[in-house]
Amino acid sequence: NANASHHLAFTPRINEAQELLAILGNNLHSMIDISDGLGRDASHLATKGINIIIDTSLLPLRAGATVEQAMRDGEDYELLFTSSTVPPAHLATVIGKVQTGNNTVVTQSGVDISNSGWNHA
Repeated sequence: NANASHHLAFTPRINEAQELLAILGNNLHSMIDISDGLGRDASHLATKGINIIIDTSLLPLRAGATVEQAMRDGEDYELLFTSSTVPPAHLATVIGKVQTGNNTVVTQSGVDISNSGWNHA
């Protein structure tokens, strides 16, 4: 983990979630916090015949973190959501898109990251 202390010093994004709902309304389709890793948590949103495509070049990274760590580290408690409209830039960073598929989370190069993250089993 690039910065283990961030696990103890997070701020829940409750206000941001409420603001996103107020702004996006019915265009906000799903939302989860990233507690088990980006890949694994995004897999909870990739349902009903869709894929989530993550563009790893767009991932905001903590100082010292790698893209791999950003995809598999958990307990970030940042919000991950899908929307049919682009969210305001002051609230969110677009990191991918949703398309028809087979319920997986993949990178822009096609690597399946659906299981990247903490496994509670």
